[in-house]
Amino acid sequence: MRDIIVRTWTVPTLHLTFIYENTTSTAELRRFVVEEIVYTGGVETLMSDDSKRVNWPPEALWDVLKLVWGMESSKKMTNEKLADMDVCAYHRHEEGVRCPKA
Repeated sequence: MRDIIVRTWTVPTLHLTFIYENTTSTAELRRFVVEEIVYTGGVETLMSDDSKRVNWPPEALWDVLKLVWGMESSKKMTNEKLADMDVCAYHRHEEGVRCPKA
């Protein structure tokens, strides 16, 4: 998912409902997608005039709001930083295995 976001530079909001309906509240995938929405789209993602946001799952809205509360708009992530990001913090795999950079 990170590689697609880097390649297309789109905020992954279209997948929120599917992710939230098919994962638990502690799922790292939820944390990943919320952080990408916030850090790539910034606070402006919530403030834009986007009627699709009304259909976001309430839990997703709450997770996004908790993350942006008090966040400075300068905290947005660049495409280069995202491509260099260590996504191993969002999942588990065998010991000693690392995910490649985008």
